Amino acid sequence: MKNIHKWFGKEKRLSVKFGLLSLFFLCLAGRSPGQECTITPANPITCFGSSSFNLNYTSTGSPDQYSLTAGPRAMPGFSAVTNASLVGSPVIISIPNSVAAGDYDFTIVVNSLANCGPSSALFILTIADQFTFPAVPSLSTTPASCSAAGTTVISNYVAGTTYTFTPAGPTVGVAGAITGATLGTSYTVTAGNGSCSSGPSASFTNAAQLTVPSILSLSTTPTSSVCPGATTTLTANGVAGTNALVTWWTAAGGTGTNLGTGLTLTNRGSGTYFARVTGDCGSAVETSLTVTSKVNVTITSATATANSVCPGGTTTLTANGVAGTNALVTWWTAAGGTGTNLGTGLTLTNRGPGTYFARVTGDCGSAVETSVTVTPKVNVAITSATATANSVCPGVTTTLTANGVAGTNVLVTWWTAAGGTGTNLGTGLTLTNRGSG
Repeated sequence: MKNIHKWFGKEKRLSVKFGLLSLFFLCLAGRSPGQECTITPANPITCFGSSSFNLNYTSTGSPDQYSLTAGPRAMPGFSAVTNASLVGSPVIISIPNSVAAGDYDFTIVVNSLANCGPSSALFILTIADQFTFPAVPSLSTTPASCSAAGTTVISNYVAGTTYTFTPAGPTVGVAGAITGATLGTSYTVTAGNGSCSSGPSASFTNAAQLTVPSILSLSTTPTSSVCPGATTTLTANGVAGTNALVTWWTAAGGTGTNLGTGLTLTNRGSGTYFARVTGDCGSAVETSLTVTSKVNVTITSATATANSVCPGGTTTLTANGVAGTNALVTWWTAAGGTGTNLGTGLTLTNRGPGTYFARVTGDCGSAVETSVTVTPKVNVAITSATATANSVCPGVTTTLTANGVAGTNVLVTWWTAAGGTGTNLGTGLTLTNRGSG
């Protein structure tokens, strides 16, 4: 106790000296005594084995620097602090290694070159031997499997210890098993024993249970039907599963030719393709898609029911041998899809004389065409019938001639009566050996 009185007596004298010194500096700087900085520290208590302690305090005059020295009960190995930045309460102060439990005296001096003069205060640090730091939690994580999600336990678990997680949520159960962790979230944990807390553990993340492979469908871009020589791209949709891998085959069950791996398969012509999905769990699954082949447009001929028609008559035109995917026949009055568009379809009705072009277009190949010509017929005509001799003697004959005969496929038939009646005397432009009549 006597030593304590001596200490505080010395401290009082030191305080007076510091006060006079502060006043001296205040006068030099033009400050008034009311501008002196003050600090009121709390007496901190920390756990045995701690590497630092927090010094909480209140202050006036906005001090921004502090100096720290050891008092009579000096902490072994402590190094004084001079003019360190003071940014706010608490100040974190280091403790040397292997410092024994007990009480240690300190003097803190605060000042500010800009705002106020220096001031000092005493505080006592207590290192409590009844509080010991718990060990940093050691973690053991079981990876996720096909049957369960991943789990983590604290392998150095101690009953009665408080375990705190960052972020909050999980708890520790029997034998250190951690429950309540959100799958896929990273956590750290500290161990607490009274007011003493360990440092944070290594981070851990519990992974979700591994999933079996799956696939929903296959699709093609731009089309599932291709022209000769053209290709398309296949895509596997809805693929899922842990470490899922899509392999493309030409036959079911992972047989035939292996065409490659990945969600897409490019430059594919017609055929059936199988997308087979494998992964870490479950059996392989697959689905298939068939790319069909389109046909180039063709036409063999165009014909008319009657290739020649009488004046005012019509005929029906027909496109023959038309083939090709989505083939369409369009009839035109000129070649190359020019002239007048007469309509579409395999047939074209009510057509008179002229040349007609059947043009075929479709999904594949260039347009092809052919033509048919319908010729006009001529109506029959005759101007007169004459005889070599218009009058003959008994037993004598003459020759008759049909004059001005015209018409398509015209035929002159001679009769003994009008309107093709009476006796048919024969055909031809002339009729010989005819007597009177």
